[in-house]
Amino acid sequence: MVGRVLAQDVVASENVPPFANSAVDGFGVRSADVSVVPVRLRVVGTLAAGAAPEISIGPG
Repeated sequence: MVGRVLAQDVVASENVPPFANSAVDGFGVRSADVSVVPVRLRVVGTLAAGAAPEISIGPG
């Protein structure tokens, strides 16, 4: 497909995803809770991409 040119613009009818997205998984932790290892932490919730958190991360 090298050297090909579209005759007109291709425009999507909607944004997918409909929000700014960094497509990675991760964890939020407090640095004080992981300063000495090994350490066991508990998962206190999940957050979908684009959603606002309803909890804050406390100690532990």
